[in-house]
Amino acid sequence: MKKYLLFMAAILFAMSLSAQYIPLPDSNAVWSVDFVKYSIEGDSTYKSKTIRKFI
Repeated sequence: MKKYLLFMAAILFAMSLSAQYIPLPDSNAVWSVDFVKYSIEGDSTYKSKTIRKFI
């Protein structure tokens, strides 16, 4: 039983380390997914929040 609890504690600890917040860039960024490039171009305002347009 102790081995099981130790194993579960190690798994939960590893999961807590991997769930870190990494903010996305808001300008001058280009992403490539399967040879298709996406970038941020322009923005809009909706209910006083700025929304970026990804192309």
